[in-house]
Amino acid sequence: MLLRRENLGRLLLVLLAMPAVGSFAADSDVPPSRADFPYLIHAGSLAETEHHQATEEKRNNQVTYVVPGATSSTRTPLAGPEFMFLGKELDPAVLRLYAFEVRNGRREISFRENRPKQNPQPHILSVFPVSEGLVRLRVDDSLERGEYCLTPEGTNDVFCFTVF
Repeated sequence: MLLRRENLGRLLLVLLAMPAVGSFAADSDVPPSRADFPYLIHAGSLAETEHHQATEEKRNNQVTYVVPGATSSTRTPLAGPEFMFLGKELDPAVLRLYAFEVRNGRREISFRENRPKQNPQPHILSVFPVSEGLVRLRVDDSLERGEYCLTPEGTNDVFCFTVF
């Protein structure tokens, strides 16, 4: 079969897209070893996020959630990280992604009760089903360098990582 000049561009696009589809499937075949725990997809493998119970500090109509340490041991260079999540008891739709501020050697995020419009807003996550209970979470924004956490809404559980 002879390729026409106008079809060469289409063929090139299909060939370029094939490795991306293949790598998506390869990552998807590896389920996380722990359920209800987000894993960062990093270089074709899964990296466990750093888990903590954030401590609440209440002052003057403000609640600050604190995690010890200035940085997470789980690190990624990707501004648009992706995660694998095997949900058993926790629905991935309740996970929220927030940026921390580093102050005095610890990670913090503050919410004001009297000024909700000024509170930090979560980054947008897309959820893609992979198989029964297994989903892929994709950050839709481009994250800046810094400290971040995934947290189930309404809990103090935080799953931390660093974008460097």
